[in-house]
Amino acid sequence: MEGLKEKKTAYLETLDKLYQELTQACSISLGGRKFALMGLLYDVHRAHQFFKQVKTNPSYAMDVQNVLKYDADVDYKQWCVKLDIKFDVTPFYIPDEKEDASAKALVAALNEQIVKLRERLLDIHTGIGRHRITMEEAKALYNHEYQRFVQEQESEVVNDFKKWKDQFDDDDELVRRNIKGKYHTEMLRFFQSGFLKPRISAQVETDTSCFDAEMANLHFKHIPSGMDVKLYYSALREFFDYKDQSVIPKKNSIGKYFYKYRKEVNDRQRAAYFRFVKMLSLIEEEKKPKPVKEELNYEGIKIAMARTYFPKCARVLNKDYNAGWLADYMSALMDSELREKLARDWAVPNKRDTIVCLIIGALKEAGVLKGSYSDIAKLLNEENARTLAKYAGQAKKHALADWTKEYMESR
Repeated sequence: MEGLKEKKTAYLETLDKLYQELTQACSISLGGRKFALMGLLYDVHRAHQFFKQVKTNPSYAMDVQNVLKYDADVDYKQWCVKLDIKFDVTPFYIPDEKEDASAKALVAALNEQIVKLRERLLDIHTGIGRHRITMEEAKALYNHEYQRFVQEQESEVVNDFKKWKDQFDDDDELVRRNIKGKYHTEMLRFFQSGFLKPRISAQVETDTSCFDAEMANLHFKHIPSGMDVKLYYSALREFFDYKDQSVIPKKNSIGKYFYKYRKEVNDRQRAAYFRFVKMLSLIEEEKKPKPVKEELNYEGIKIAMARTYFPKCARVLNKDYNAGWLADYMSALMDSELREKLARDWAVPNKRDTIVCLIIGALKEAGVLKGSYSDIAKLLNEENARTLAKYAGQAKKHALADWTKEYMESR
């Protein structure tokens, strides 16, 4: 499969380099043969220690996750046979009686260490072969790989989706019209990653007739030559639940797939799967109705105060202030940080008297209006004066009074 072997794991690279070193050992010049033996012995021992860290029985989640790394591209049984190398002392013999014994000892130690390495590789092969991944391990494996994606690539996928949306200049209707095409594009991209290829190869006779209706609605563009999209789509559907118009990944199934096809599906392809899952969630979110933004009437309070309430207070307006000043005050107030709360309360009819009285009370506290709360309330509505006076008096401890005093000081 194209791209699968683009990068060796450390496990395969270790064995490749060691094998190359062992097969070229006898061609070393006469003077360097003893040092070559010492170097070979050290490297074989180091490789043995490296593979000794690999668990032979992946019986819990963390080992299963590590299998994706150490067993991704290594056939341990094959390497056990390939490293069936036994060195003879003759090619390393140095014609010096003092060196004869040491050369033999080095060769013997090297052969012994190679045997230990081969036994270790066979243990790994046997341990993996005996293990059957459980549902709990499969789910844990899925979650482990998903967290890797979140940490390393999720933000990039979110940015890609945002860039796609940006081309429509915040036109939600245009985004909704194109969202289906985005879904098809991402699905085709996922198919091309090769993630599903092992699953498709394993399908001998797959009945895809139930997908005919769905396939009629899938309008893919630029399908690669020779790709059977229906077959890919049928394989894809086995990994997702479709409930209430939402697409939900089957974590256990995907986790088992990661494990079973660890030699065919690499890191890049697993990342392609999670990219597709994330894109699906972004697309599903985009399809939901957008909340209607609350339209607040910021002018309503200003108009009501100017036309109805301030004229009634003209008799108690201090001589330094007039209607123009009051209009400027209201404009500044409805541009302040208090505007959202005031406008939202003003939208509730039975809160309007309270808002009017708080504004009037704040102006009285700041010295713009003179007289008592009771006198001012009678000007507003004599029949309901007591209640209005009570509301106005609450301005003493309200943010409106503080804001009004600050406004006065800044003028």
